[in-house]
Amino acid sequence: MKFHFNILSFCLLLTHLQTAGQSFTLKTASNVIVSNGDTVSVSGDVNGPDLTATLQLTNNATTSKVVMIERTLLSLVNGCDNAFAFGLMMYPPSINITPTGFPVDGGITDSSFWTSYWHNGIAGTSYIRYNFFDEANVNDSISVVFKFEITQATGLNTVSQSKEISIFPTITQDYIFIESDVPAKYTIINATGEIIQKMEFGKTQAKLNMIPFSDGVYFIVVESARLPEQKIFKVIKQK
Repeated sequence: MKFHFNILSFCLLLTHLQTAGQSFTLKTASNVIVSNGDTVSVSGDVNGPDLTATLQLTNNATTSKVVMIERTLLSLVNGCDNAFAFGLMMYPPSINITPTGFPVDGGITDSSFWTSYWHNGIAGTSYIRYNFFDEANVNDSISVVFKFEITQATGLNTVSQSKEISIFPTITQDYIFIESDVPAKYTIINATGEIIQKMEFGKTQAKLNMIPFSDGVYFIVVESARLPEQKIFKVIKQK
């Protein structure tokens, strides 16, 4: 009886290890492998643009996985904000866990994840963890910690990396102006993640009418073949 019990225990243990196995790998936009629990550093200064980062998630399993994401604000500088997107949805700062999962087929790499950190001109360092897990098995997961570091300006006459596109003012009652050196697509998303409007402009200056919009926070997602990654701007419509 003892012999059979040990065999059964071994089989249960083996099943648990297989079930808890890690199906996912992560890479940065520059194809650097991110191990489970690693910290990825993103930095800038108070006069520079908001910080963004992207990740590539690979499902190494042979079957499709419905991937969920949980965000944990380990340490967030007061006055700063963070949001993320995955799959077909953008999640505002109030969302810490995706309400639904996004399917990633076996052997496929998905590059839709990005996170944005709005420093609002405040120096300091924030640590934010993202945990990617299988909806059917929370133990099948991989996590990464983003270190967003904003320093005081150096006073040097440097050119910001996001000078190709500028959006101003960021708080408005009526209009927002877009100046762009590159053709780009613009998506306006409200604080609940709903797409409000899509636009496409060439190399130009455009005026966006915010008067019909309700008061609140909006995110403008900018995509262009001339940009290395998406850029996200936060604007506020108020009376």
